[in-house]
Amino acid sequence: MNNKYRISIIESMDTWEEISDSWNKLLQQSRSDTIFLTWEWLYTWGKHYLGKDRSLFILVVYENNEITGIAPWYINSFKYGPFRLRQIEFLGCPEAGSDYVDVFTREKKEKEIAQLIYHYLFHEISCKWDLIMLRSIPSRSLFLLNFLQEIKKNRKYYEIQDGAFCPFLFLPGKREEFNNGLSQSRRRRITYDTNVLNRDGKVNYQTFQPMNEAIPLERFIALYKERWGNSKEEFCSFLQEITFRSSGKKWVNIDLLSVNGKDVAGLFLLKYQDTSFMYLMAVDTNYNKKISVGHVITSMSIENSISNGFLIYDFLKGEEEYKFYWAKEGNKSLNLFTCQRNLGTIYLVSRKMIKNIAKVVLH
Repeated sequence: MNNKYRISIIESMDTWEEISDSWNKLLQQSRSDTIFLTWEWLYTWGKHYLGKDRSLFILVVYENNEITGIAPWYINSFKYGPFRLRQIEFLGCPEAGSDYVDVFTREKKEKEIAQLIYHYLFHEISCKWDLIMLRSIPSRSLFLLNFLQEIKKNRKYYEIQDGAFCPFLFLPGKREEFNNGLSQSRRRRITYDTNVLNRDGKVNYQTFQPMNEAIPLERFIALYKERWGNSKEEFCSFLQEITFRSSGKKWVNIDLLSVNGKDVAGLFLLKYQDTSFMYLMAVDTNYNKKISVGHVITSMSIENSISNGFLIYDFLKGEEEYKFYWAKEGNKSLNLFTCQRNLGTIYLVSRKMIKNIAKVVLH
């Protein structure tokens, strides 16, 4: 390794907390800047979802003692057949559905850092892991491009799979432009649904930045649990903690739509840089099935984002029909799989190949 560079591994939450400011500073200097890579988001995820067979494995690259690259990873240990395998994965995945995760570096350092990390993984610390599965990495990631080049150059086995698709909408400067850009049938539908709500009683749309006020978040979670049941307790605890951990930065917004004081729809929004992310939607599915309260609150939320100067409304990953009702663009992600050569990985890869061959034969 070049003498001006060194790599350290963070394996404890306390050590991770010590670099929180440097972490976010580097992220903001990178091409990968997104809320899903902030220290607050990933640290909160780690508190809730690491442990048992999951351990921190963050690689921090220093250039002349200054942080210049971070691989936000953990190791997932699992049993496969007679073998126990250790797989490197992104923090924030799969629980919490983080999007746009990546290895981030200072701009124009992507190639150099990818080469350093590749060499470090496959040579200096090859005894610490067996597999790498990087999910939801943006297809435009420069780290992915350069890391793949190293894998190919060294003739390592790898797979690239389609990941998620994140629909999004570029926002105009004025609400009137947004409304005028809707098709006539869509404007009629939103107007009709809104009029039905108004006939049902007093309609109230509110948007909150929870800060130290817990009630809006509690109302959203109650609506969310009404839809999905109590199986999401850990996830709801994660939502509560990330809301209050980031409250000073005003990243979380709760939008609520109520009729006669009863909540019928809610959105959990993440506001970061120039983008409004629709992270979660919760609706009362039993309320007036002839109309879509989800479309009504989404329309109001988009208009509110325009009024507050946001440039993009991102629906994040998912194939739900309502996302494509509004979105006109999309970002694609990929999943990268690679491994070292040992008995356990040969067994796993060969089993996967046999399954794929069987699918081809049967179909």
